[in-house]
This record gives sequence, structure tokens and C-alpha cells, in this order.
Amino acid sequence: MNVFENKVGIVTGGGMGLGKALCEELARRGSVVIVADIDGDAAEQVTSIVQTEAKARAVRIDVSQKEEVARLIETTVSEFGRLCTGDSTLSLLYIAVLGRGVTFSL
Repeated sequence: MNVFENKVGIVTGGGMGLGKALCEELARRGSVVIVADIDGDAAEQVTSIVQTEAKARAVRIDVSQKEEVARLIETTVSEFGRLCTGDSTLSLLYIAVLGRGVTFSL
């Protein structure tokens, strides 16, 4: 059973390093991936890679700005109908891989 299939997740810092690796792995496992990064060009590059395996969207975001984060969550839910980072498996993966995380349950 693939617990990541058809999940929708936002990966902050998804434009490089561990965030990029997480985006790639979630895409391989069938998740919809929102690649969020303050470097919009880096987010676009990662999105072009992961779109070969899954739905993905790039978002330029400054996660220190509460309004931008709220808008990202609202847009993601509007576009994909859900946000699955409230799923405990995804939440644990975010925390384990990124070393930090904010989990939203909708």
C-alpha cells in the first residue's frame, strides 16, 4: 500500500537540497506536489522535473509572511480540493526530512 498516492502536499524549501529530494520522492510515490520556495526560479526547475511523474505546481513564497502562507493553503485547497499534510505519515516525513514543520488540518 502506497500511503502517499493521491495525497496533496506542500514542500517549503522545495527548490533545493532536502526539499527538492522530498518533492522528487513524493512525486515518485504519486503525490500532488506543491513546490514552494522563496526562489521562484528554483521552484519552477524542480516542478519541471517532478511533473514527469506527478501533478506539481511551483509557488514563490516567503514563509515568514503569514499572509503568503495562508494564501498558499487556500489556493492549494481550492485547486486540488484538499491538503493532506494533516496526514500523520506525511507530517512525520516533513518533520523527519526537513527538521521542522507546520501541520495544517483542514
